[in-house]
Amino acid sequence: MALMLNNETGDMKVVNSQGVKQWGLSAAEMEQMSGETPQQVTTQGQNVSPLAFGPEVLLENTPSVFTGIPRTELVVLSRTGKPIGTWAEPLGGNVEQLITSPDGTEWAWNVYSGMDKTGREYGQVNVSGLGEPVRTLFHWVAPVGFSDAAPAWTSAGIILVRIPSNTSCSPYTGAGSAAFIINPTTGALSNLFSGNEQYLDADSQDTIGWLSDDGHSVVINGVVYSESKSLVAGAFLYNGEPQVAISPDGDYVAVNRVNQNDICNGATPKDSIEMVTVPHQSHIDLPNLSVLGSWNDNEFVALASNQSIWLYTVQGQAVSEISADPAWGFSGVISG
Repeated sequence: MALMLNNETGDMKVVNSQGVKQWGLSAAEMEQMSGETPQQVTTQGQNVSPLAFGPEVLLENTPSVFTGIPRTELVVLSRTGKPIGTWAEPLGGNVEQLITSPDGTEWAWNVYSGMDKTGREYGQVNVSGLGEPVRTLFHWVAPVGFSDAAPAWTSAGIILVRIPSNTSCSPYTGAGSAAFIINPTTGALSNLFSGNEQYLDADSQDTIGWLSDDGHSVVINGVVYSESKSLVAGAFLYNGEPQVAISPDGDYVAVNRVNQNDICNGATPKDSIEMVTVPHQSHIDLPNLSVLGSWNDNEFVALASNQSIWLYTVQGQAVSEISADPAWGFSGVISG
């Protein structure tokens, strides 16, 4: 296993559990691997984003200046940085970010198709992979005033969330919001959350949500855990940043919390992690940390208050520093 980091200039590097660099690529090198010429980089900008993709790394190139239909190009790298294959498709302009399968063999994306005569928004979820044709897995039609998004692909399946179309601070809040799981093989849909339970995360072992009528509480497998002096961080804005991490064995769930709604009122938050031991239905507070991801059954990746990145045990003991430089941010774990 290894951790992937990136910086604001677009460079990436892969490090081990002690923070020692194993290999890396500059933004220019990734552009070159994606087939971009210097002239294209000048006119389109640097548009290649590295993604941790199961045991591999995915370089996603979505040009920002188009002539004709937008075309997304992918380069799949091995965990040691060697090219494995390429993929390219004209995805269109109303496409969310790609989400990748846990085993690193496929990727999916949600397409917003438009609004029908009754005012209902509709779209579809597509799936593909190296050497695979694009297939439409699921067609969705949302109630009036709502739209569907696909934020994640986990061991439970592809997550589909129903959110209000026009929101400012709490996009998953409101009567009618819901979450579902799409079977990535059959396209069958099953319910995940509804009513006042809102989606945070889910895998094949645990489901994690928050309550729209109680921002202090998180719901894990139907059990409510509440901390009166802090709020569930993911209860206010889904912005692609991880707010929950589930250990591989499902025994621990780390939930980011803040002392107040920093997104809505502009105040400086005080971060903490609520670490839940699922089998015992118990939880402890780990102050001045934010969870970034899971590392193994007993350790997780955390961001400290000084913006350094660490491995911590689920009991809150520091294991090793991954990066002391705040210019480098965590972007995922490469498995295997």
